[in-house]
Amino acid sequence: MMGAERFDRYYEAQGSAGDEVFTPETEFETEEISLSGSARAASVNARSVKISGSAAVTGEIRSGTLGCSGSVHAGGNVKSAEIKVSGSFETGGSISSMNCHVSGSCRVGSAVRAETLLSVSGSLSAAAASSGRRVEILGSINADTLSAPEVEIEGGGKVGTLSCRNAVINMHGKNGRLINRLAGRGRSMLTVEKIEAEGEVTVDRCIVGTLSAGTVKIGRDCRVRSVTYTEACTAEKGAEVGSSTRRA
Repeated sequence: MMGAERFDRYYEAQGSAGDEVFTPETEFETEEISLSGSARAASVNARSVKISGSAAVTGEIRSGTLGCSGSVHAGGNVKSAEIKVSGSFETGGSISSMNCHVSGSCRVGSAVRAETLLSVSGSLSAAAASSGRRVEILGSINADTLSAPEVEIEGGGKVGTLSCRNAVINMHGKNGRLINRLAGRGRSMLTVEKIEAEGEVTVDRCIVGTLSAGTVKIGRDCRVRSVTYTEACTAEKGAEVGSSTRRA
């Protein structure tokens, strides 16, 4: 059973997962559920949920905390204040959380949304990925859309549209607070069709179609087809920039 203090730590007193608000007083059908091996369940509704092995849930998962390891499949939507994926997790629905941490592999049929932090040190594939505050990618991201006020990526993959206030991409931890844990794993390249930012974007090891921001800093291993900026735009020697336009 999860005590009040531990519950508060995960929920930060009050958090939301999608359209549902979680508080320490949130009621669940049971306190704790553990599924392991090849266990099957129609749906899961518990304060604390742990799933391992090759377990599967055909319906919805609703929980206070959710831990997934092994190879787990969910057929419906997932709503949990705190989600930690360390194995292989796949859902045909959406994921809504306060904080979502992926250190393994996560495939989402629809959208993944974290109100505070979406953190990926493994791989994430989703139609849409977003956070109300911050996205940190230290692995691979594949999404049609990626959005958050603050975005920091140290890895590869493909993104359709990246919308943010500020973004730091593949700068080896120099311009952001992430430490480059990918050293020795190869230099991954990220492809982004469109970047739309209100503030500053710093990019390297990235292939970008169109980039629009206030201030733009482009590293030497970056290719950008077109840049539109309002404050300043700089590019290191070796960077490939098709066109650069300052707008009023």
